[in-house]
Amino acid sequence: MDIYSRTIIQFTGGAMITKLLLHPNSGCQVPLHSGYIWIKARGIPMVGRRMSFLLVFVLVCHIYGQTYPPDVSLSKVQIPSMTQPAYLVATNEPTFGTKIMRITTTAGLTHYYAKDQPWNCTMTRVKLTRGVLLDKSYKQIGTNVPGDETRWSNLDPDIMFQVTGTTIRKCNISTGNNQTLRTFSGYTSVYLGPWEGNLSKDDKRAVLAGNKGGTLELIVYNIETNTVEATKSMGGSFDDLDWATISQSGNYVICNWNTNGSGTRQGVELYDRNLNFLRQLLVTGEHADAGYDSRGNEVYVSLTCGERSRYNAEIVMVRLDNGELTRIVDGSFGGFGGHVSCRNVKRPGWAYISEANSIYECFAVKLDGSMTVERFAHHHSVASPIGCPSPDGTIILFASDWGGSTYCYVTWKDGPTASKNDCIPMLTPAVHPIYGLHFNKGETGIFVGNGRTLYSLSGRLMHGR
Repeated sequence: MDIYSRTIIQFTGGAMITKLLLHPNSGCQVPLHSGYIWIKARGIPMVGRRMSFLLVFVLVCHIYGQTYPPDVSLSKVQIPSMTQPAYLVATNEPTFGTKIMRITTTAGLTHYYAKDQPWNCTMTRVKLTRGVLLDKSYKQIGTNVPGDETRWSNLDPDIMFQVTGTTIRKCNISTGNNQTLRTFSGYTSVYLGPWEGNLSKDDKRAVLAGNKGGTLELIVYNIETNTVEATKSMGGSFDDLDWATISQSGNYVICNWNTNGSGTRQGVELYDRNLNFLRQLLVTGEHADAGYDSRGNEVYVSLTCGERSRYNAEIVMVRLDNGELTRIVDGSFGGFGGHVSCRNVKRPGWAYISEANSIYECFAVKLDGSMTVERFAHHHSVASPIGCPSPDGTIILFASDWGGSTYCYVTWKDGPTASKNDCIPMLTPAVHPIYGLHFNKGETGIFVGNGRTLYSLSGRLMHGR
């Protein structure tokens, strides 16, 4: 479903935007992607441009399938009796008014993990285990997905990055051309995580965990320039590390250790991208991921962490820039288990939870402390479904042992109404004053949230909250 709107944005006042005029009859219609609203001047992205003109007409909105479940508070409801969906048959989820569809027929064929994005950046292909590749309608089109640790590019729908042995490779899924970018000498093996790491959202950086004769050395690798920007011997054993990752901006390195506590190599530690230690985020490492909150701050989102002896059996987020902790789901449901994913990189401000201990649901939670959630489906699984959202957050892919054998499923909200948190209402003309907004050199703005919040592509909050 594509929803187009006709809109004017009016800029006045030197280098500042002072008014945002939304008008449904402007006659300006240009398709954009994934619900983001890219600010353009006469069709040209405003990258470091001074607005020395008095009036500019700018395109605004294309929402590509941007439909989400309604925003509600979380409450425990009875799991409905429901027949396992047939293969590629969209089935009504009776509790939440969503759809569920089974997308595999081979038992045990699923996706990899909650933080390993199955979709490519345009959501036209889906990778599963066993090298299986699906098209956008979830029909199998190949078995040529590289093994070991692979991640889709956030920018190019044909590209995957693979870490295997001591090398990192760039793999073109369409042509089959695999290019070795770098071999890391002096290591027994290197890992992306291991297994739970990701690239920065601009595909420029990754953190690799190097095994150097049984000891751990972290490597910050710049993919764009093919350079090692930093290394650090972490001391102790390689097995002390559960996983490490670069943050979405590429500015922070997060280490989740296997030992809980407040000491060195314990809990969850934060470093800058030069591997200088900044702070401990949590004393307990649990299932977690890194994303952005609704104000554009980078955060670490974690399940039942028992953090600092204050919050137990709940879900929290911790800001990376200052360590501020916010509870985002309380523990009144008897303790949460399962997995967290922030792989919805084109929908910042939300985290996706696949809960497998209390309410047995896949849901999204807004990262603002309001405890607002969007409930997608009961997953009908005893084991954790390790759910992962699509890049735009409209679909959750999950595994379920529904009926005894494990298959892969997707769930989504069907309907014409997008979440109020993800589009600007455009049914009637409206004027919203915006004061003091300016672009730094090299920045392009995108509106997200309720349409009155502007972030740069680097994640900097430019207006709103």
